[in-house]
Amino acid sequence: MSQKNSTIQSNKETALSEKTAAAARAHFKAPEDSAVIMDKMLTEDEQLFISAAEPDRDYEPREIEELFYGCSQNPEPEPQDPVLRLYHRGVIDPGEKEGAYRIGNFWSRLDIFATEELDLYMTIPEDIRLKTEDAYLKRYEESLWDADPEKLNAAGGFRPTEDEVLPIEDVLTFIDGKDEQAYLADCDCRSLRQACKAPRDLCITYRTGPYSFVRRGLAKPITKEEAREIVLRSEKEGLVHTINPGGVCSCCTDCCYLFRTAEDKGCLGTWPKVSYRIELDADACVGCGRCLERCRFGVLSAADGPEKNVKPEQKSRVFIADIDRCQGCGLCRSTCPADALRLIRI
Repeated sequence: MSQKNSTIQSNKETALSEKTAAAARAHFKAPEDSAVIMDKMLTEDEQLFISAAEPDRDYEPREIEELFYGCSQNPEPEPQDPVLRLYHRGVIDPGEKEGAYRIGNFWSRLDIFATEELDLYMTIPEDIRLKTEDAYLKRYEESLWDADPEKLNAAGGFRPTEDEVLPIEDVLTFIDGKDEQAYLADCDCRSLRQACKAPRDLCITYRTGPYSFVRRGLAKPITKEEAREIVLRSEKEGLVHTINPGGVCSCCTDCCYLFRTAEDKGCLGTWPKVSYRIELDADACVGCGRCLERCRFGVLSAADGPEKNVKPEQKSRVFIADIDRCQGCGLCRSTCPADALRLIRI
């Protein structure tokens, strides 16, 4: 019996023994304490397949299919092409050779799992789920800064990505100017963190690379008009618009990896890029407080007593408390009934 067939036979006999489960975690580059999550986001057949496969090796589609069926405990063939299903679920990723595949990894599968199977994801005990999500955020931060202390110390002048905060009118112009097909996907940040109640179905992407949600079949094509409607809806929801060459995000600050990382690294205001600052016309302000509710960054405040920022003759007690935190998103401006707020390009 060949070594490969011996491995398959052994897996069939032991099913998910601890040894097999440990091998699956190791091959999938999973954290040591990930057994609960692995059991939630992977079928037994998938774990058997991962444990039998060689990490970092390219497999032809035929080899993937043979290995999967060789490990499978289900005697009936899959109703769907197993290679496409494994790719769709993030169990396998594109290989280095064109047309080949290799075993995926725990973190990319987790991203897809939380986004596509949210109900099941939420059955993971909260302490395990949040600890794992914290680790995911740390990995994201390290990937941007390459864990380079010099870059971290120079965060004030370093932009690891092209993300930029823009007001609604500029985002609509950006969408109108794109020639590529737009797609709609659920927000993976909010899916993973679950720290707010904002809608998830607001992520517009133009990315179609081999690792993208589009190629995996996890995003649907939309028209330009539909894309415009999506960002207008996110504006009403009070979400911050960010763009990059690959898409448009509608960000909260509770879950969004972009803004959570910017806060962690102390570079809010530099990264993501800020192109506008808010300006308050104190004489026009009627003090309704709507802007205070909309601002996510603590830029605006209201005085309860004497404040150096508030003029003695000013009717309203609203004032700009920290202009350096302003992202120029325009959320405060869009609900001001007195047109007392305007954006100034910087």
